[in-house]
Amino acid sequence: MFNLKKRLYNLLLITSILVSVLAIIKFDSQIHFKLFGKFHSVILTNLLWLISINLFLSWLLYMLANRILFSTLLTKIHIIFTVSLSLILMVTPFIFTYSSPPRSYYDYGVFLNKLKIFNDMSPVISFALVLLILGQLTFFINLVIGIKNKENFLKQSNKNKDRNSLFG
Repeated sequence: MFNLKKRLYNLLLITSILVSVLAIIKFDSQIHFKLFGKFHSVILTNLLWLISINLFLSWLLYMLANRILFSTLLTKIHIIFTVSLSLILMVTPFIFTYSSPPRSYYDYGVFLNKLKIFNDMSPVISFALVLLILGQLTFFINLVIGIKNKENFLKQSNKNKDRNSLFG
């Protein structure tokens, strides 16, 4: 069932399970990023659940529509984009955050360091989100072209059946 050479879309399910296990852990940190000119703030746990649900739904769509899809190349591009960018979105907050020891007073230096980290992380997350959205479009393009080809094939086969029934 999990032959990744024949069914590469199973990688989506494996990654979804991995992200779900990580999302079970409660994180108090928030991710701040700038997307389309506006600043957004998302709790890290919610982002991980969103990534996990996206991966699971993509896997489910591949299970349902695998025979209709037009191109295996578009399928591979979509899966590689989705998995790699989801992993980048999952790992980026852990790379760019570091904890400070608990103190009895508020250390303003930690606040300034977080602002510096915020400036470094924002382009990475924004770029990954835009690429993830574009990567999701490849699945729908692949599906629409596949449906159109199936319709044309069915129309052509119905015409051939009608011709054969008139002369046979």
